Amino acid sequence: MKYRVLFLWQRFPVLRTTSPRLAILLTSLACCVVLEPTVAIGQGEPEETATVSGVVTDADGQPVEHANIEGRYYRALAEAVSDAKGRFTISVPANRVGGLLIVARFDEDRQMGLHE
Repeated sequence: MKYRVLFLWQRFPVLRTTSPRLAILLTSLACCVVLEPTVAIGQGEPEETATVSGVVTDADGQPVEHANIEGRYYRALAEAVSDAKGRFTISVPANRVGGLLIVARFDEDRQMGLHE
């Protein structure tokens, strides 16, 4: 902390004229303000989405109904359940399709994955 205070004293002359305790307190407050994340809700452009669809079949080529589908991409997850014909559709951000991992779970013991 001593080096950080000295650095701030060089950058902000007002800290040179205050007591060391006050300088440390001001430094701590300045670091908290600078490092606090900012979140804007409801602003900005809507992200373009891509639709990924497919059919889940078993080894005999028969459609699998009620398979749980997970589309995993960077820090997020899109989920779907296959219909009676094994079809599913998920929507993901368009810029994440290249790193998408699709996992289909038929039951607790069987699962398959497709990585694009």
